Amino acid sequence: MDEKRKFERFNIGVPARIEIIIQEGEIDKYDVETSDLSAEGTYLKSGRPLQEGSQVRIEIFLNFEELRCPSDPDGSLIIAATGRVLRSGHEGMAIHFNEDYNIKTGLDFIQKEK
Repeated sequence: MDEKRKFERFNIGVPARIEIIIQEGEIDKYDVETSDLSAEGTYLKSGRPLQEGSQVRIEIFLNFEELRCPSDPDGSLIIAATGRVLRSGHEGMAIHFNEDYNIKTGLDFIQKEK
């Protein structure tokens, strides 16, 4: 069978946070873990998979030793994106990213939270 993916997929389990709008002005957030990741999307392990077609916001948290500093001892790099659920099953869901993703460091995230 021919590989149809445009981007390489990496088997990587890192923390992520997903947000969905459940009603006008009401957002549900929960923590999940990736099981693989590519430039095009990710598969999330979750006991609460969403319906196919659901629109989501997601933040994926990576840590790099090279980014460590006193104000960010984990060396965080955060991929923030929107996307939609392509497939959903009892173990999790596949998310396809929209092209509006953003990459920021943990310091950007910390400063925004203040």
